[in-house]
Amino acid sequence: MDDKYAYNRFGSKATRVGQAVYDILAKGENINVTAEDISENNQQKYIAELNIAADRGRKMYQSPFYVVVLFNNEPSLINVGRLRFFPRQTEPTKEVLMMIFPYFHKDLWKIEENVGPIYQYTLPSLENFREILKNKNSYAEDLSKWTAEPKIVKLPITK
Repeated sequence: MDDKYAYNRFGSKATRVGQAVYDILAKGENINVTAEDISENNQQKYIAELNIAADRGRKMYQSPFYVVVLFNNEPSLINVGRLRFFPRQTEPTKEVLMMIFPYFHKDLWKIEENVGPIYQYTLPSLENFREILKNKNSYAEDLSKWTAEPKIVKLPITK
């Protein structure tokens, strides 16, 4: 995305997605891009942002530390999602992540000295979580098993 849409607020990089989408639609150009191109580009950006967050974390914390990645779709823009990367010293529990960020998909990465990011797990948004509870047989066994744990089912968000 063009640098004119980028800004740095409170030390967290962000992008003015709404303005970019408006500008693209206003041009009326027919852009031919495949889903594979978009996916590959998004993966590269995700890894680049994860590494930036890991570098920020190295300046604040000793190894090991964690990076929480939050993803949500923009409600006003179809097919537009936002990612946020937060380094933190301690490993958050799944229950805490579900309570604090119920409307986001959540990825957790462990960052160790001279190893790089180590994927830990992904948690669904509240909406997807409820869907998994209703249709456990349609999802991966690990995911449906985790959602059935007594301490998760008792969270007020699962009602």
